[in-house]
Amino acid sequence: MTAPISKMDVGDGRQAWVVGGYDDVVELLTSPLMSIQPTAGTVRSWFEDTPMNRVLARLAERAIPESATAAQERGRRRDSVRGSLGGVRAAAIEPDVVGIAKRLADDVAALTPPVDLGPAYIEPLCTQVACALLGVPEEDAQLYRRWAADKDGTDQRRAMLSLREMNRYVAAQLSRAHEEPRNDVVGHLVALPDSDDTISGEIITWILSLGWTVPADALRLGLRLLLAEPAERDRLRADPAGYDAATEEVLRLFRLVPEQVGGIDRFPVADMEFRGVTFAKDDLVVLDLSAANRDERVFTDPARFDPRREVNPHLTFGRGAYYCHFSGVARQELTVGLRVLIERLPGLALAPDQPTSARGISVVWTPQGA
Repeated sequence: MTAPISKMDVGDGRQAWVVGGYDDVVELLTSPLMSIQPTAGTVRSWFEDTPMNRVLARLAERAIPESATAAQERGRRRDSVRGSLGGVRAAAIEPDVVGIAKRLADDVAALTPPVDLGPAYIEPLCTQVACALLGVPEEDAQLYRRWAADKDGTDQRRAMLSLREMNRYVAAQLSRAHEEPRNDVVGHLVALPDSDDTISGEIITWILSLGWTVPADALRLGLRLLLAEPAERDRLRADPAGYDAATEEVLRLFRLVPEQVGGIDRFPVADMEFRGVTFAKDDLVVLDLSAANRDERVFTDPARFDPRREVNPHLTFGRGAYYCHFSGVARQELTVGLRVLIERLPGLALAPDQPTSARGISVVWTPQGA
């Protein structure tokens, strides 16, 4: 039985179609009739929770050049991202990810537990990987963390100042790459035959924001899930080959967007019939990836965290033309981040009787020599 398609009030006088069945979501993710923007070119995403998010949404309204069709422009941007962040780049960055994780884990081991892994390990790991991708000093990671904090805050003036600072930073990186060859993401982008600084700037800005905060949130979830299952933690420590499956299971349960958002936005490019429902052109259609990733027709016992799950075709990174080409790097951050910490901190466990927060994860372990 196909999950019903429902409607959701988005609070601004509009309603959205909500689609959560796995097969339905896959079909719409891969349909050429669905776009990430309405045909009018105006971003109508209903979830703009902070000043920075509102600004970033407006920046995303950049019009498609008159000389290009929407499909051509999408393809051009996709090729830029795939070339700079795809499988080859992900493989090349692995030694950096491992080295950063080991150094940070050793720093954590030198501390006295309990320790909050958010500021001590998770955020430094993901921001320093971003630095390695962009070919900039690790000290710049502090900037990325501050910009993210300002983005999530409610101080509009501070958010705008941080956005301006980020834009200047991105422009400086592009300018430097034009002046001298670089073997990093920025250098690759400017060396493309049809290089476009606007597109390149968007990709770099994405790395500076969601490109590190999303892997950090996934790693935080992964540690919470694994440390709540000591037997699975110990199994992975004894058999590291199991980390790949554990990573995919964490990603399946990871919410890419906040629960109150419901899913990712899509817009029909023309009126279309789907499962007995008529989607009008430019209707807001919300694809609930989290619900699809918990569809019991595809995933056995979907509510359970099963790090040994063998069949796991989750949709966290999307599917089709808009598949996330940062997925290779994100998977490495998650897999390496989990493995190195569990290997280097014997008895790693969630700290008892410690206050929890959305970004905090307090842990204890057995100090060496104890």
